[in-house]
Amino acid sequence: MAPVVFCMLAILVIYVVFAPLYAYIHTYLPTYIPYFIYAHTETHTAIHTIYKNGFHCGH
Repeated sequence: MAPVVFCMLAILVIYVVFAPLYAYIHTYLPTYIPYFIYAHTETHTAIHTIYKNGFHCGH
């Protein structure tokens, strides 16, 4: 059960950190949409790395 909790907390932290960044980019830097997409891709990469490390969120 612990890995599932850790995974949920890790994803929560990722979104707490990145959500304000997304909002900032979307609100103040609309011309940097490619960077927005890049940052979003990086977030998914981080989550997949967590999966590869054995934290599969119970799946």
